[in-house]
Amino acid sequence: MKKLTILLLIIFNCLAASAQRGKISNNFFGHLEFNSLDGMYKATLEKNIFNGLEFYDNSSNRITFDEKYLAKHFPGIMRDNEGKTNFLRNLVRKYSRDKNYRLSHVIDMFGKEKIEDNRGYSSERGTDIFGHEYHEESGKFGTASIKRNLQGVLEYDRNDFSASLGKDFHRQWVYEDSQKNRIEFNPSSWEKMIKRFKSDREIMFFLIEQMTDFYDEDDNTYHDDY
Repeated sequence: MKKLTILLLIIFNCLAASAQRGKISNNFFGHLEFNSLDGMYKATLEKNIFNGLEFYDNSSNRITFDEKYLAKHFPGIMRDNEGKTNFLRNLVRKYSRDKNYRLSHVIDMFGKEKIEDNRGYSSERGTDIFGHEYHEESGKFGTASIKRNLQGVLEYDRNDFSASLGKDFHRQWVYEDSQKNRIEFNPSSWEKMIKRFKSDREIMFFLIEQMTDFYDEDDNTYHDDY
């Protein structure tokens, strides 16, 4: 049974790799179109009426990016034919194995960046009223968020796990989490950590990974990397 499973995985990966090999050209309407070499898979990248981009294929997948999202993450792509070609290839590589998948990327009128699919996943990132950035996600792995409280302390929550990193009443940097770990940094050690990781957010994730069993879970990833 194990050998059969391995064989099926090899066949599946070969078929997927075949679908990802092909050529890109402009179709009759002027949109970029990918056609696999075996003729089994076709995908299109099209500018919509709202000046965004839509990717769709013959596996009923549709991935959309609104104008503001593109301007933030892919500046100039609408005028860059080579950039759009590479963009289409990356989308083919990412979604050619999928079917009936819908995913939208938008930035709303308040500047909040929202990603949502038809399988229960959603994420939102933006800036709160105090000017602090935040990020929230929910999906089949539960919920997760990273934000700052009123005192500017960085807080991370994921299901039953939580961690914080910030200055205490003595203005000393302290890391704590729900697995009863606690680290206090003197000015010298904190300066070395900042020099290595560049930000308190990256320091927090390093400490979570090194000090807890939180990342030992098999299903610990979301669509977006926090």
